[in-house]
Amino acid sequence: MDKSKLFDQKIRDAVNKYEVPFDDSAWKNIESKINVQPKAKIINWKAWLISTAAAAALLVGYFVMNPSSDEITGHAEKQKTEVIKPIEREKIPDNDNSIVDESSNSEGEEENELLNEEEEINSRPERLPLIEDESSLIQSNIDVAKVEDSKEEINNQEFQLDNNDDTESSTEQLALSVNINKEVLCENEQVRLVISRCNIPVELSWDFGDGELAEGSTVSHVYEEAGSYQIKMTARSVLDEELISTENYSIVVNPSPQAEFDIDKSENMAAYPEVTFSSLSEQVSDIEWKFAGKSVQNASVVDKLYRKKGSYSIGLIVKNQFQCSDTLYRNLVIQHDFNLLAPNAFSPNGDGINDTFIPQALPYLNQGFTLQVFEPKTGQLIFESSDFTIPWNGNIMNNGNKMADGAYAWSVITDDGSVYKGTILITTE
Repeated sequence: MDKSKLFDQKIRDAVNKYEVPFDDSAWKNIESKINVQPKAKIINWKAWLISTAAAAALLVGYFVMNPSSDEITGHAEKQKTEVIKPIEREKIPDNDNSIVDESSNSEGEEENELLNEEEEINSRPERLPLIEDESSLIQSNIDVAKVEDSKEEINNQEFQLDNNDDTESSTEQLALSVNINKEVLCENEQVRLVISRCNIPVELSWDFGDGELAEGSTVSHVYEEAGSYQIKMTARSVLDEELISTENYSIVVNPSPQAEFDIDKSENMAAYPEVTFSSLSEQVSDIEWKFAGKSVQNASVVDKLYRKKGSYSIGLIVKNQFQCSDTLYRNLVIQHDFNLLAPNAFSPNGDGINDTFIPQALPYLNQGFTLQVFEPKTGQLIFESSDFTIPWNGNIMNNGNKMADGAYAWSVITDDGSVYKGTILITTE
């Protein structure tokens, strides 16, 4: 048996054991005949005890068994529909002179009061489930109100945070880092400024101090004149174009040397294609010449012999005490090949006309040399001289047998290591 049914059975048992007649007129007739007054105090005390027991049973059943609202509601409806059968009583005639004892009369009245109290209990509105529902509803409303209050409090906090962020961003100071490639530079050298870090969005403008302006996070500039300059950076807010900050950066520009040189060709380039290069640069500490991949250091004047025709690039690099440098390149054109102005043939016949052989440019070399003549088929050395006043006369070593007509090989080696080669033809005509 479940708890609800057990609870109903206990209530019925407590009520049904007081089975007494409930005909009030019969009892009044009997009382009038025997003239016995009921003991009100006893009846009232017992009625109070019974009603208290019934109420306690109801409370204990609710709290101990704790049925759900649906079970309680169903139980109440069952109590409403159940009809307590009236207890049959024996009819007592009006003229009956039998004496009824006081205890029987008291029990009858007690049973009547118990029945009336049960009817009153059954007639009471079923409020217990409703009270539980109302308390749940009230608690739900309280919880919803708390949630709404929490949401509102969170929204207020977020709104306050947003306002704080706006305030902080509007009052936040600019934190900006600038990288400069050089703070000391030379004329015609580029200075480059790059923003490496910036904590708020800004528009940047630059004044280089020489009348030139620029905008952006990366700028560059070339100073054409030496001096000290202040680069001014201005930062304005992107939102309202309000001036946020200005910064100055000091730049020192040192003077740069100017590379300049002169080219002098000899008066007879065909006889001696020598070229002289002279530096015209002033206030320089280092000089370097560039000749077709070869360099000459720390010489203000350089002489160079060009044996082959063509175009040659000549470079000069100069530096000053500030290690500022300048470079200049120029082109040199040689129109004829040079082979010491050696003739192609001679006729050693003793007529005094073209009787000897020697390269005509050897006197212009201004340095020592060695001239050698070889027989081409055998490679035999047949003449050698280191004096331009002693030419070859066509004989072996100038005092032996006369060489036959034909072509012979020759070479000249100068003291600077230069080598010249060619052929000479002997003819009797």
